[in-house]
Amino acid sequence: MITGFFPGRIRLRAPVFKDTAITERALSILKAPALSSIIKEIEHNPVTGSVLITYHPTKVPIAKLRPLLPFFKKLEKEAHVYKLSGRTGDDISKNAKALLDAAFKAGFEGIEIDKIKLPQARKEARDLIKLGKLICLENFLHYHTDFYKKAVNSLFAKYKTGDKISIADAREVTGLSRKYILPILNLLEKEGKLKRQDNDRIVL
Repeated sequence: MITGFFPGRIRLRAPVFKDTAITERALSILKAPALSSIIKEIEHNPVTGSVLITYHPTKVPIAKLRPLLPFFKKLEKEAHVYKLSGRTGDDISKNAKALLDAAFKAGFEGIEIDKIKLPQARKEARDLIKLGKLICLENFLHYHTDFYKKAVNSLFAKYKTGDKISIADAREVTGLSRKYILPILNLLEKEGKLKRQDNDRIVL
């Protein structure tokens, strides 16, 4: 990301800087009053995806550059999200694809991430969740999004707004055991699609 560093000048270059909205949010940190005596000018070129930061080298020993650390940390986070937003099933990592394939093959039984023998399985799972390809039901239990949607659609195909759903009802409609239907019902509550009433749920 840092392509040039000279006394008084720092140049950054990354695809994320072609996105003006994200870049403006990240660069807003450098416009804070605490940095006004350090930063001279910020030049952003969205065409090349670069940012040139000029500062007062005679006023800024290395120790005074530390206030810039929050900026670079935020920028790294923004760049990661930007990278994820453009990823598809065709360009995710090899391990992420293997994890997604495993979840699809597992179907309604799902996969437990802590039992998956893949490098950085938990990180890959988090990325797939951000992409909307994997659903975390609870703890380590994950569903491929397609199977989660099938279970949810089967419920709402029968039960409409105001209807009461018992755990037994949900099990019968979906064909899922209590192990799987309870986390699904709990997640639907968090999503604001169901409301708990004693041991039952009300469709919102």
